[in-house]
Amino acid sequence: MSEATAPLVRCQDVATRLSPYGRALSALSFEVARGEIFALAGPGGSGKSALLTLLAGLHAPTVGALTVDSVDLARNPAGIAPFTSYLAQHSDVPEHLRVGELLFFTGRLRGLPTHTARAISRDLLDQSGLEPVAKQPLHAISRGEERLARFCTALMGSPRLLLLDEPTHGLDFRQRQWVWDVIRQMQQGGVTVIVATHHIEEIEPLATRLAFLRDGKIIALGDITKLKERYSRGPRMDLKLLPGTTLGNVTKLKLESLGTVIEHEPGVFSLYPRPDTLGGSAIVGSIPVSTMAQALAKGRRGRKKKDAAAAAAPAASPPAPITDDSWLLDRTISLPGTLGRTIEEIFTIIGSQNVAEFWFAPPTLTDVYLHLTGEAPYA
Repeated sequence: MSEATAPLVRCQDVATRLSPYGRALSALSFEVARGEIFALAGPGGSGKSALLTLLAGLHAPTVGALTVDSVDLARNPAGIAPFTSYLAQHSDVPEHLRVGELLFFTGRLRGLPTHTARAISRDLLDQSGLEPVAKQPLHAISRGEERLARFCTALMGSPRLLLLDEPTHGLDFRQRQWVWDVIRQMQQGGVTVIVATHHIEEIEPLATRLAFLRDGKIIALGDITKLKERYSRGPRMDLKLLPGTTLGNVTKLKLESLGTVIEHEPGVFSLYPRPDTLGGSAIVGSIPVSTMAQALAKGRRGRKKKDAAAAAAPAASPPAPITDDSWLLDRTISLPGTLGRTIEEIFTIIGSQNVAEFWFAPPTLTDVYLHLTGEAPYA
């Protein structure tokens, strides 16, 4: 195997003791390919940050072998400094530094010429939206702006490996989108990115592989598509009720006859239908999103005309009783298995007049997270 095709990171049977950087790690084995976005997920205290500090060379493994670009981190942790950039969750950067100074001095410390460090700093301040606070000291700006500024410092120099610990924590939507776009661009330019995040729904389109950690151990590892196939509960239906509407015990029992119901908060819940409820042909990924959207959208547009449509319909009865709520689906559009009737039954049980939003989705990393940890990803 040539150096160009060899994994950038090799971790074999690594364990550490409890350290100032986080919990103890045990029996860690994985590889990260060059130019890959590799995600770390897991509940708080699972060991994500401890693993990143280990990869950054801040402490050494107690046992096992850990190399980054052929550098043995147990013997020469400083050897990765020229090509590695690490964004920690917390920072000890002096708060009297101005935002622009932070970026410029970081560039100079990483070997950039003065004019290059200034030019790159100006570009990053402009692109990130931090230019208006460039002359403000870190203690005078918001937490989100400070976090964004520190993310920008991770881009200074020419890193081949980016280690990012919760890079979007505390950022608003626009800032988060910019960070993920930059990460994508870095990866397309050949940079390897290892990122720990609770925003797994945002990393899902970017990362190719993912490791789930719990109690300092990797409990699931692999290709994201395969993880969803193995650990998720299947397609999910998300519902949000109108304000003030809640599910009664009888209604919950009726819904639970269709599958697993998880109520995230009053009036907001997910239903994971049983495979036999959906029908054998409604396997994961078998329902084009466009088909589902078309069926539901056409049905909703037809709601105002449902009485006229019912009067003009043939007198033949449907296979099973359908309530007045059957406007939800356009029956001219074919959905696999018994999916259409399952959706109709859900709205019949709840009452269409009580539903504010309805979404049908294939398995996501959020579903995998729930399966592996038994808790919501933002807990």
